[in-house]
Amino acid sequence: MKPRTQDPSKSRKKYKSPFLSDYAVNLIQRYTVARTRIGSGLFMPYRTIEGQYLIGYGSKILRNRPIYFTVRGTEEEINEQLVKDLEELGEQLSGQIVMPLNTKKRAAILSYAHSIGFPAFKECKLLELINKKASRSSIIREWSPFINTKYRGASSMLIQ
Repeated sequence: MKPRTQDPSKSRKKYKSPFLSDYAVNLIQRYTVARTRIGSGLFMPYRTIEGQYLIGYGSKILRNRPIYFTVRGTEEEINEQLVKDLEELGEQLSGQIVMPLNTKKRAAILSYAHSIGFPAFKECKLLELINKKASRSSIIREWSPFINTKYRGASSMLIQ
């Protein structure tokens, strides 16, 4: 039997950002692993190539304090910080995207921006296509080379 999925239009919580919904949080948690679980429901920080400490889903702070190597966080704290990080990111995105989008599209864009970071998202071709009201096939062609081999050669044609 196929599991029931939550209707994205029926978010249980109200968020500050128009990009954030329960659907978006669930989407990100489903496809992004909270890093460095050490057991007993605790997480420890990990260090990036640049030398910065992050925890959980890539948070730079926890309990309103910067992350350093001795910080430990519970799963609940990690999830709460993810929501705070996504609210901030969603506010930044709402200033960049001028096109009206449904809940699922906003969630997908929020997930993508969370994965690559906001500075990279501001410079990506996908943002430009969305704001130009590009056709669905153009957007899929730009976004799909990483997941669909049919379009692997097509993305180089879109980069100008």
